[in-house]
Amino acid sequence: MLEKQIKEIKRMTGFKIDSFKVIKKGAENLIIEVNEECIFRFPKDPAAKAKMLKRLDFLIKFSKVSPISIPEPKYVGEGVIGYKKILGEPFLPSYVEKLSKKDGYKIAKQLGLFLKTLHNYKDRSVNFDTGYLVMRQSDYQSCPQEF
Repeated sequence: MLEKQIKEIKRMTGFKIDSFKVIKKGAENLIIEVNEECIFRFPKDPAAKAKMLKRLDFLIKFSKVSPISIPEPKYVGEGVIGYKKILGEPFLPSYVEKLSKKDGYKIAKQLGLFLKTLHNYKDRSVNFDTGYLVMRQSDYQSCPQEF
């Protein structure tokens, strides 16, 4: 089933693929992590592909001005987008209560600078709904306290 996607990744990157795994999140895309260092997204249908292409220009431009690291698309092919993973560990909501006050302020400042840059970013090609403002019930359960 994944043979076609793995061939495409090898073709576009020249990678020797030692390992890969399918990431289950991301309903619109088949997401494959390769060699524990890159992520590749294959849209599952034409609507998801159109959405990916519409967002691609924004992702490339904004990754260059963001005050914190975000994935910059490095590999773009017909129906696939790939990028190197950002080093570090995912920051889970359960970590918030374990932070020192100083670390909490540092993270809040980084997040604030990122959001300020994002919301002040002007680009006429950003004329689409991200869907990020729609929260699921599980989002409320994962981090019920104010940061």
